[in-house]
Amino acid sequence: MLSWSSTETDERIDLTAVADGCDGVGLEHGDALLRFASACAGDDDAQLAAARAALVGETDEPFMIDAAAVAANFEMMTRLADGTGASMPRDRLDRSATEIATMRIAGVPSHRVGLPVLVIDGDRFDDLAGLADEWSRHLDGHRWRGNLDAFNDILRGGFGTPEGGFVLRWLSADRSRRLLGATLFDTIVEIIRTHGPGGDEAEDGVVLDLR
Repeated sequence: MLSWSSTETDERIDLTAVADGCDGVGLEHGDALLRFASACAGDDDAQLAAARAALVGETDEPFMIDAAAVAANFEMMTRLADGTGASMPRDRLDRSATEIATMRIAGVPSHRVGLPVLVIDGDRFDDLAGLADEWSRHLDGHRWRGNLDAFNDILRGGFGTPEGGFVLRWLSADRSRRLLGATLFDTIVEIIRTHGPGGDEAEDGVVLDLR
């Protein structure tokens, strides 16, 4: 939305600065707004209070209230989308590809309330067969035997994974990459990301969180 509105108003917005959380956004009061928005998305009350006071000091209280209302509106829209299972249309995803890449949000883990988290512990296996066993623990009534095409199908749903998407949290991912081999590990990661934000099958709602 920021990218679209800046185009409509002929303003130059630095999305990289937004992604990095640094100064130089290019929007009037942009730096104070960025700090306020970041604090709204966090859970540090002291940081939020400081960012709110700084924004009021640079603008005024009605301006800050408007900014807070915009943040609350986005939170409301996200909850509605979660609750209804709404997904972004493919053509809109394609148009957003540049912004997604610039903001580096394709691999950002979700913090949405209620989204199930499935954990793969890289310390529990040393090879593909072990990974298959670890992953199969999360499949209700099904089993994955290591075939990558089958893994791709599983991520589409209907094989015991939570309906409506989930976070796939891969612990000790560096160890897994070393033991599985970079090529195999990267292929598996690419398959997973196909089913998440910015992927060709993003509607499946699989969010990869490498730890």
